[in-house]
Parts: sequence; C-alpha cells; structure tokens
Amino acid sequence: MSLLATLRRHKLVGVCPPARGAVLDELTRVDPSPVWMVVAPELKVAEQLVEDIALFHKGSGDVREMEVLLFPEAMPETREMREAFAASADRQTVLSKLKGRRSVSAVSTG
Repeated sequence: MSLLATLRRHKLVGVCPPARGAVLDELTRVDPSPVWMVVAPELKVAEQLVEDIALFHKGSGDVREMEVLLFPEAMPETREMREAFAASADRQTVLSKLKGRRSVSAVSTG
C-alpha cells in the first residue's frame, strides 16, 4: 500500500471561527496522525488557528506533546526582498521540523 493510499482528508465546514481551534484539536486526538496540515484562506486566519490549536491542546490535558507551526505562504517576487527572504526561511524551518516528527500540526494559507 502506498503512502498516498493511507492519507485521509477532512473538510471542516460550518464551524464558527472561535470554535475552529477546539474542533481541530479534538480531531487530532480522535484521529491521531504524525502530521496534520490545515489550510486557511488567509494569513490572519492561519495565525489565529495556530494560537487556538496550541491553546486548546494545552488546556485539554493531553499528555502527548504537539507542536503547532505556521507554514507561511510564498511571497511574490514583487514584494520587498527582505520580506520574501524571511518567508522563505520560515518555510524551510517548518519543513525541517516536519521531517520525522511524531505529532505536528501545520497551518498554511491556501
């Protein structure tokens, strides 16, 4: 069986924004996976989800460690070079952390 055959997708709809972090944290416990990738429509939403998931996980009493990371969107070449370089470095850091991790949630913008 290939790795792609074992991957599952969940589509979360109809959940109000303040509850999304709690629901996503619960899903990671109900359906454990080494890595969860959550796609958000924009950076601000992704940043809020990172904070919320980490908060609800910490408050849940779950003894399993989970790191929640923000995978920033790539910056177009027309943006300031410093900003684009920082985003690229952040993306590389997240990818390095994802490699070989046991429990990670990464939130990305779509």
